[in-house]
Amino acid sequence: MKYSAGMVSQVFAFTEARKTAELMAAGMSKAEIRDKVLSENLFSLRNETRLRRTFHYVYNRLHSLPEAAIAFFVKADSESAKLLTLISIMHTDRMFFEFVYEVYRGKIILGEKTIEDRDMNVFFDDKAAQSQEVAGWSEAGAAKLKQCYLKNLADAGLLESTRSRNIRHVLMDYRMEELLENNGMHVYICAVKGV
Repeated sequence: MKYSAGMVSQVFAFTEARKTAELMAAGMSKAEIRDKVLSENLFSLRNETRLRRTFHYVYNRLHSLPEAAIAFFVKADSESAKLLTLISIMHTDRMFFEFVYEVYRGKIILGEKTIEDRDMNVFFDDKAAQSQEVAGWSEAGAAKLKQCYLKNLADAGLLESTRSRNIRHVLMDYRMEELLENNGMHVYICAVKGV
């Protein structure tokens, strides 16, 4: 998976993911779900292009998860479902996964309470040194991406807010942890639990 700045045009989309997962769990195909989303405007978006784009990335995130995760997602409480949404984003965006694993997880392991600007800058500088793709991003683009990363963490409940950036320790439902473990996704457990 290559590094990508595509997240700047994507949102956390928890409600949209929940609706899409319900249709996936009901056995509908991607085409059937897309048609339903578009014809009924299930995501309540005014612009059809944005509706199509949102469906595409929400579906791809969910589709990247094990089938059992979709069934769990539909029945899970909001906190667990938001955490699974975050994991689906990490599973489809390499750099965001590395950010959560290296920065968020690293902070928990060290017992630090907040994510600072310098933490984000060091992370992005390291990635720019490792990747010509990242090195080519504009400063404004990188700044926007940093905000997206923080917003995703806050939306999933791993940060109190994007303003304070105070780290919250999450409790993972044992059934979700078992599901991820059984599907070779132990590294995602480590990333969000800080172990």
